[in-house]
Amino acid sequence: MPRIVAIEAPAGYGKTTYLASLPGAWVGLLPGEGAPEEVVRLVYRALLGQAPPPGPPAKLMRALLDGLPSSEFHLRVDDVHHLTPEGADFLLGLLQHPGARLYLAGRDLLPFRLLPRLVASGEAEVWGPEELLARTGFTPRPLEEEVERRLAAMPPEEREALVSLAGLPFWRPKDLEARGLSYHHLVTVHGLPIQRAKGGTYWPHDVLKEALLARAGESVLLQNARAIEDLHPEQAARLYTLARRPEEVVRLALPRAKAWLEESRWPEVVAWLAPLPEESLGPLRGLLALAYLERGESAKALRLAGGDSLSLVTRALHAFRSEKAAQAKDLATQAIAQATCPLERILATRVALAARHALGERVDDEVAALLSESAPFPAQHLAVRSFQLYISPNYALAREGLELSLRAGYPHRAVAFLQAMVWALFREEGSAEEVLAASERVLAEGHRGTRFVLPYAHVERAHVFAFLDQLQSAVDELERGIEEALLWPLWNVWRFAMELLVEVRLAQGLLTEAKALLDALEARAQEVGFEPPKLHTALWHLFSGRPDLARPLLEEVAKEPGENGLLASVVLGRPVAEEARARVAPSLRLLRLSPWSGPVLSLRDRALYLPGHEPIRLTEVETLVLLGLLEGPATPGELAERVYGDEGRAHAVHTALHRLRSKNAPVRTYGRRYVLEGCRLDLALSLEAARSIPHLLPLDLPSLLPGDEPIYASWRERLLAQAKAVALEWAQRGKPIPGAHLLDPEDPEYLDALGHGAALEVLKEGVAWQ
Repeated sequence: MPRIVAIEAPAGYGKTTYLASLPGAWVGLLPGEGAPEEVVRLVYRALLGQAPPPGPPAKLMRALLDGLPSSEFHLRVDDVHHLTPEGADFLLGLLQHPGARLYLAGRDLLPFRLLPRLVASGEAEVWGPEELLARTGFTPRPLEEEVERRLAAMPPEEREALVSLAGLPFWRPKDLEARGLSYHHLVTVHGLPIQRAKGGTYWPHDVLKEALLARAGESVLLQNARAIEDLHPEQAARLYTLARRPEEVVRLALPRAKAWLEESRWPEVVAWLAPLPEESLGPLRGLLALAYLERGESAKALRLAGGDSLSLVTRALHAFRSEKAAQAKDLATQAIAQATCPLERILATRVALAARHALGERVDDEVAALLSESAPFPAQHLAVRSFQLYISPNYALAREGLELSLRAGYPHRAVAFLQAMVWALFREEGSAEEVLAASERVLAEGHRGTRFVLPYAHVERAHVFAFLDQLQSAVDELERGIEEALLWPLWNVWRFAMELLVEVRLAQGLLTEAKALLDALEARAQEVGFEPPKLHTALWHLFSGRPDLARPLLEEVAKEPGENGLLASVVLGRPVAEEARARVAPSLRLLRLSPWSGPVLSLRDRALYLPGHEPIRLTEVETLVLLGLLEGPATPGELAERVYGDEGRAHAVHTALHRLRSKNAPVRTYGRRYVLEGCRLDLALSLEAARSIPHLLPLDLPSLLPGDEPIYASWRERLLAQAKAVALEWAQRGKPIPGAHLLDPEDPEYLDALGHGAALEVLKEGVAWQ
């Protein structure tokens, strides 16, 4: 007989009902109760019937094992998916007692790292939904439907008594007794999903809570809201909202607004205020707008933002993130003038300084002053320190800030410092092992209570694994981060994690998985209101062999500010500023692309691209002259010979050079010679990128060098040789590029090496493949 029976099944399959029918002590885990210290205390109370003494988890576990009788004992643990891996290890530590028999149930068994080994040894047995159904005979249906059916089947007086508990987060035994109800009767007779919880109370399943709230009248909601508003103000606020008393919610919220703002507790702000009618928000309107923005719901935030200080900060932040620094500076300056408290002023000043820094102003002294001003507000002080890192990256200071944040009890502030440590890795600073260890500490804090830091921490861990080229580990972290982000929901983190996961899947060559992610992004973009994933759709088209579909999207995205615009520019072979390279470093590493930070001459667009400037449009003559200068310095006469094979056309070349300089093209003179410094050809950059993404190979290369001029012939020969080498390299890897034979359909050796027999046969007949 196995010592452990572990049941894994979705909600509604009767796990709780089955456990309730078994003998033994009961532990029902709640969200946030999965860490070792919580697990050991719950189990201690359940098995020994008394409060545990103080002490660390290891010491308590030893005391528990010593206090148990030598006979066999049974323990039922429900909702084990709330456990952390460390908490699961401590729970399995009960197996040190020879009489331990454990029954575990949850939606998943992922926390139990030792379970496969225990199954292999015969000590454990795992039941899936089928095994559970076979043993219980329970026919599953959606839990919402099942709960409704069971409530409808109750005697009306019992149901009304139960509804009078609606909205109470926990039920005490005396609450049930006062209404003539009992836990045993509700669970075993009516089959309702109610668990025993810590402290001798009962924990109704969320589905049951919602069903009772839907049946509760205004008087029940108001009565229960008043009863719990001191100990459970957030739940009381929800009950007041359901009872259509927004003024009571605002009354409860106003004293908490300062703490929400200081500690950036945006999920809490949204949970309290989002359900209220906008006209009832009063002074909290700007706070909710800011919370929406920080959750990634920009459209809602901007619609709600008015003219108060926090609304101006919201609009300034949105402008800054859209790379409209001048507008952000103006709005933040207005917010500073209208600030009604030091916290609002500090927040607005941070945005103003960030905008001024983006405009090239020196703000170091003012940041130091803001550090001093924010000292009375620890969470904001840490935010200013993280901003200081933003303008002056430093791995050691990031590590120090993370330590301070965790020590002060602000794990959500530690996230910014963790991000700075991760970005330092891509600058070849710091240690990946140290960053992973730091991220584990942030995760541990999240599991202890500040759960909304978990998606951020998982995403940063994914960056580290991508840096280490451990792509499957990166996938695991991103999937966890996506799942956690949906719980709040934090749409900005969810979207970023999904987009990064698309890039990882493309890097793995898993196009089907990448397309499924893109479809989910598209659907959510329409639902939530953020921009559709144009860049990542373009990348998918590229990896799928459709550069014709990718290029228009890339052109569109390259015009946009932000990281996606930068990445699109790199893929298109356009320059990006040196300081902007770090912002897209993880994506560049995944896609094996190297950005170019100098001028780029584009034959595709007949333009000269300069980092941070509008493109310079070129005439045919100007294009030819710049192609000539790419081969090295020359006098106008030498250029005319190089370009046209006719030194007599020096005057036309000289005129073109004069026009180029008037357009601010980076053409210099050294003596009598003209020089084009640090410029690359877009086709050459595409050829380099095609070594990583084969479909970036410019198959239209011959048509982009169309003329008979010597300079075209020179570049055509050089680029064609490089392009054919890249095509052959991919063919040797077993991934031929469709259409690659069209680069040179008259070269039999190339066609033979490429393995394109059809084109070779046609060529033998004296006709080039069309």
